[in-house]
Amino acid sequence: MISTFAGIVLPAGYFACNGAAVSRSTYANLFAAIGASYGAGDGSTTFNLPNVPTDYTLVQAASNVGTQTTGQVISHNHTFVAQSWGGATLPPSAVSGNFSGTDGDIDGSTVVTGYDRSSVPLIMANTGGGANYPSGLRITYCIKF
Repeated sequence: MISTFAGIVLPAGYFACNGAAVSRSTYANLFAAIGASYGAGDGSTTFNLPNVPTDYTLVQAASNVGTQTTGQVISHNHTFVAQSWGGATLPPSAVSGNFSGTDGDIDGSTVVTGYDRSSVPLIMANTGGGANYPSGLRITYCIKF
């Protein structure tokens, strides 16, 4: 039986589900129940305990049990280009012929072509933490032997 445990020291009769290899003879009842489903150990005298995946659970060392975490996005930055135009921005009603069209602004304005444009590459400062994970509560998964 696999259980979750919120304490620091596992109760008697339980192993942490950490993938460790344990003796087939000493823990014969557990080996009879799960066999080599989670790993054959050395292939003759040991077998592996389940190793609870951390895809959706945050499994940590026993000293961190009960510690709540908040979600975090890994530190990153963004690059972008600031642009300015030497031309004029006009409402759509004032532009026709070769100058017709919109630049995609919400107000539908048009930037008249044929004027100089300048661009300046910029980088936004880093934001975020050192890891990328959802919020969670650190608990220990254990298996009865």
